[in-house]
Amino acid sequence: MAVLGLVQDQLLYGLRVGATSLFTLFIGLLIGKITGRAVYVLFIRTGLDAIAKSLPVKFSATQFLSQLITYFIDVVALILALHVLNIAFVTGFFILAALVFFLVLGMLLLLYDFFRNILVRMLLMLRGIPVKLGTSFQFMHLSGTVTAVHLTFFNLRMHQETYEVPYVTLLNSREF
Repeated sequence: MAVLGLVQDQLLYGLRVGATSLFTLFIGLLIGKITGRAVYVLFIRTGLDAIAKSLPVKFSATQFLSQLITYFIDVVALILALHVLNIAFVTGFFILAALVFFLVLGMLLLLYDFFRNILVRMLLMLRGIPVKLGTSFQFMHLSGTVTAVHLTFFNLRMHQETYEVPYVTLLNSREF
């Protein structure tokens, strides 16, 4: 009889912990969804979405940032749910795997952007398009004077302001 009571207590304890873990995960996913949506609406209402759309980039920065925040909170919720289950090894493994994944992804994106800008600069040189210091430059609806030339971008002075223009921007414009 005592063994049956012990098994029953362990089973109830497991059910309580499992329910708490699922509840933690559900609340975390809900908070992630609400926060991501709030960031999206905030960007649109403050006009930052219009600024992001005016950039010569082919993806929605607003959607990207809101999804990134949502996924980040979802991962935190999953880690908390695993922690409630007292699965320390799996929790630590997920944290370590997430850190390694984001570090590697960040490095790959940096290298991709770096080499892409260098290749576009070489393409511009092969096409005979000068990007030299003091050159008057016009592309898209912008015009100005080149004030500095760097490996992956150049500085363009327009209307008393200086902008850093990545070479990839020139490739994305239809004039080249």
